[in-house]
Amino acid sequence: MDLKKDAPLKAFYTYFPRTEEDSTKRCFQKIKKLVGAELVPPASQEQMENVLLTAKSSHNLLLFISLPTFYSLCFISFQPHSSNNLTQVQKEIEPELKEALGRTVIEQVDNLSQEESSFSLNSIHLSLVNKGDKFHSYKFSFKTSPALSPLVEDFPVVDATFHSLELRCHQFEKEVEWFFGKERKLQKELAEITHHYSKPVYDREFFEKDLSSLAQLYTNFSTDFHLLKNEARKLQEDLKLLEKKVSPPSFLYSLFPQVNKLIEELNERENVLRSIRYSLEILRSRIEILLTHENLILQKEGISLQVAAGFIEFVVVFYYTLHSWDLLAPHRFEAIPSWLKFCLIFSLASGIVALTH
Repeated sequence: MDLKKDAPLKAFYTYFPRTEEDSTKRCFQKIKKLVGAELVPPASQEQMENVLLTAKSSHNLLLFISLPTFYSLCFISFQPHSSNNLTQVQKEIEPELKEALGRTVIEQVDNLSQEESSFSLNSIHLSLVNKGDKFHSYKFSFKTSPALSPLVEDFPVVDATFHSLELRCHQFEKEVEWFFGKERKLQKELAEITHHYSKPVYDREFFEKDLSSLAQLYTNFSTDFHLLKNEARKLQEDLKLLEKKVSPPSFLYSLFPQVNKLIEELNERENVLRSIRYSLEILRSRIEILLTHENLILQKEGISLQVAAGFIEFVVVFYYTLHSWDLLAPHRFEAIPSWLKFCLIFSLASGIVALTH
C-alpha cells in the first residue's frame, strides 16, 4: 500500500495475549465496521507473513498481525483529522481492552529531534512522547522513503515487548519488595529464637519444633531467592535481545531504569542469604547440643530409677522368700546354716530381678 499521502499518518496498536484470539477478532470486526473498511482477500494482500487479516478503505488500513507471543491490531489512518478517527476507534473497542497487554499510538512528523527518549528501529526513527499504564505514545519519521513493512513487521514486535517487559518489571519489583519484607521477618524470627536459646533455662517442648521450622524457613527463603534470580536473568536476556534491534541501547535502560537497580540489590542479598545460612547452622548445632545434653540427663535419670526399682524389688523378693520358707517349713529352714540360707535367697532374688529387668 502506498504511504505517500498528503496528511501524515497516525497508527493505533493494540496488543493481546495469544489466549485472547477471540477478543482480537471482535476488535478487528468492530473497527472494520466503524471505518467502513472492506476485507482484502488473502490473494490480494501484500506479502507480509505475520499479517493474518487485512481490511482497508480510502483513508484507513486495518491489520490483524501475528507476533511471536502476542496478537496485534494495527489501525493506520491517513485522514487530515485522523486524531478524531483514532479516538472513535479506541472508544469503540474499549470493552474489549480489559485483557489487552497494552495500547500504543504513533504519529508521523516531518522532522524528529534527537532526545534522550529517542531511538531508531531499522528505517524509522521514534521518540517516546508519553508512557502510562499500558499505554505508549510515539512520534516518528521515516529515515528513507515511507514504507509499510517497518510499521507492521518491526515496530509492533519491539513495542509489544516493551509492554510485556513493563508488566514483568512491575511484577518483579513487587516480588523483590515482598522478598525483602520476608528477609526482615526471617531475621527477626532468627534473632528471637537465638535469644531464646541463649538463656540458661530451656523449654524442651519447643526444641524439636524449632529445629524443624528453622530448616523449613531457610529452604523457603532460599527457593524464593533463586526464583527471583532466575526472573532477573530472563529480564536481562530479553533486554540484551532488544539491544540488537534498538539504537542506541541506552534508550532501553532509560525505559526500564528499575531493572538494573533491583538486580544489584538482589545480588547484594547473596551475602545476606549466606549470613542467614551460617546463623541457622550455628543455631541448629546449638539446639542439637542442647537436645543431646537433655537426652543424656534423661538417660542418667532413667538408669538411676532402674537401679532404685531393682534394689527395691530385690529387697521385697528377698524378704518374702525368707519369710515364706520360714512359714512353710520352719524346722527344715532352721536346720540350714545361715550362710547357706543367705546365699540361696540372695541368688533367687537376684535371678528374679535380673529376669524382670
